[in-house]
Amino acid sequence: MSQSAITTAFEGYLTQQVASGGAVTLDQFIFANVPDLDPDVPIDRSEQIPVDYIVYQQAVTLPGVINNNEVVYSVTMGAEVGDFDFNWIGLVNSATSLLGMVTHAPVQQKFKNADGQQGNTLTRSFLMEYDGAATATSITTPAETWQIDFTARLAGMDDRQRLENMDIYGYGAFFGDGYLVWGNPTDGYTIDAGVGYVDGLRVQLNADQSLNVTAKPISVYVDACWKGTLTSVWNVQQQITLASDLSNYTDADGTAHYVFAVASIDANGAVTDLRPSGSKDNQALSGYLQTKNNLAEIADAGAEAQAEARANTGCGTAATGTLTTSTTDSTLWRVLTVGDHGVGNAAILAVDTALSSPAGYPSGFFLQNGSPDNNRYGSYGAGVHLLYTTNPEAGAYSGNLFVRADGHVIGEWLQINADGTISAQRVNELYGTLNKPTAEDVSALALSTATFSIGTDFNDAPSGSTSFVYNEALNAPPANCAVIDWWGLSPKSAEYTGYRGQIAADYANGRLYFRTFNGDNNTSTPWDLLYSGRNPPGPLDTGAMPLYPSPLTVDLNTLGASSSVGVYSQQMDVYATPELHYPTQQSGTLLVTPSAYGCQQEYTTFNSGQKFTRGLSGNFDGSGPWLPWVPQYSPGNPPPSVSSIRMANYGINGSEGVYDSSQRILTGIYATNGWDNPSTQESRQMQYEINGSFYNVAWV
Repeated sequence: MSQSAITTAFEGYLTQQVASGGAVTLDQFIFANVPDLDPDVPIDRSEQIPVDYIVYQQAVTLPGVINNNEVVYSVTMGAEVGDFDFNWIGLVNSATSLLGMVTHAPVQQKFKNADGQQGNTLTRSFLMEYDGAATATSITTPAETWQIDFTARLAGMDDRQRLENMDIYGYGAFFGDGYLVWGNPTDGYTIDAGVGYVDGLRVQLNADQSLNVTAKPISVYVDACWKGTLTSVWNVQQQITLASDLSNYTDADGTAHYVFAVASIDANGAVTDLRPSGSKDNQALSGYLQTKNNLAEIADAGAEAQAEARANTGCGTAATGTLTTSTTDSTLWRVLTVGDHGVGNAAILAVDTALSSPAGYPSGFFLQNGSPDNNRYGSYGAGVHLLYTTNPEAGAYSGNLFVRADGHVIGEWLQINADGTISAQRVNELYGTLNKPTAEDVSALALSTATFSIGTDFNDAPSGSTSFVYNEALNAPPANCAVIDWWGLSPKSAEYTGYRGQIAADYANGRLYFRTFNGDNNTSTPWDLLYSGRNPPGPLDTGAMPLYPSPLTVDLNTLGASSSVGVYSQQMDVYATPELHYPTQQSGTLLVTPSAYGCQQEYTTFNSGQKFTRGLSGNFDGSGPWLPWVPQYSPGNPPPSVSSIRMANYGINGSEGVYDSSQRILTGIYATNGWDNPSTQESRQMQYEINGSFYNVAWV
């Protein structure tokens, strides 16, 4: 079995070319031998050219047009081409290698003339059908007859003729004594020559034929088929077959056989003729009464024949019965007329008391006009009344189905006592589009059409409902939301408000809010924003420190508020400038942690691992006030060493005792007025040298 398919790539190419006005071009055949290719497996329409298995390529020999929507591409491989096997054929656009159509087939062989070997010539064609195919491809040459397979068309014509014959002759029709089977077990059996039709095929038996009946019971069948070869005349071929049961079948060659039983032979050898005679119209008249005789055939046969005819047609006693005398006549064996019990005409007016009486109103169709004594179901309308009983003396039962003027359907069941009183009654108003159940009836959430906005209180929303609320409403969620309300322990009622939950969806961004209602004290919890994919928890929500992976671009002096807590990075030395208040011009990591007046900062360099810290000297004002950066000594940043100590230039002060506010060391005293009252003192500052610079020694 072979399969062919147009690829999805060609569909896209076709759409593109039609839109741009370009021609659709398929100009090359490719033959390949693909291992393990199963031609019975459906083709994947996204299939590509099996490049590794190509065995031959040839340009299209001839394109042709069949009609505006069908074009055919053919290639003829002469005896000079070969040798190779192939099971894959593709039709492609050679310029782009776009695969337009593909066929999977059983492995086929191509031979060429060589060394006394007679080569073969093969022709392969692709027929493509799509809207406007001739216009899209610009193919105008009519397809050659060798490019088209007429087999399917000819078979269709033959079968059409067969079906048309069936419209006239049915499944079987025979003329005169044609195909009549006769005989007996002693003398043998014969089927007569003649003409007939079997499933629309005209059969003809040119001579009487003896039948070899060896087993009984058996049936005699005419077995006909329509058969021929590609180049021969086709005709009906037949055979007479004896079988207990035979149906239409298809033989090993794929030929359809049609069979019809013309006779049956029972176990005793008696023959029953089963042939329909003539056309379907003649068959219909055979053995039937004819209207021109006005059924005289039955009348001539007498009263017994007439009674038998009535029995055979199922008329029973009604054919000679008596008509009813009133619309409510319930006499047994009476024949109903139009209007009886409200059938076939206007329904009977029935008052309330009649419907609830054991014998006041029999089964039938009734109406009520809505008057005081005729208003059992609340308004006028019409219904069906069924009265039934097994013991009339004990009372009766009835069922009523009533359609009211408003379209509501009401079902009623009654148990009626013998005195007319009602011992049991069940009334049910059916649900429908005109009588929809409430949400509470079916234990469902109610759809509220109410909208809550300014001037309304959302706490008044019905329990078990859905509604829409704007955030301007009192007790509304923080955003404009659609809200579902459901019951917890019990629904809200006039006496008891129950326990409820509400979930609100922000229609703008999909965030969800939630709150509960406590019926014991008529209070609701505050609206709580739920975490979700649209509202994930932040680091502070989970007690974590925020991480800011993007490189810093701001002045470090601006990161002093408690909201600035987190871990930051600077990835470029060039951006770690003094103007942005970095402690050193090196890339690194900034850690901002809560501290006095707001936050404190810790900066660690990337390459040297130096660490600097600083804090605020007062409440943060947006850019400070920051204390100077303090380097933290470590093995990578050791403290400076003192290389020398000296005394600075001395100074002479007045009489100030031994304390010197200039942080100098007292080195001498001049007592011109006596030692108790020194007039002049000499002092010097102590200094140490670090990395070539001298620093005053501070007070300890």
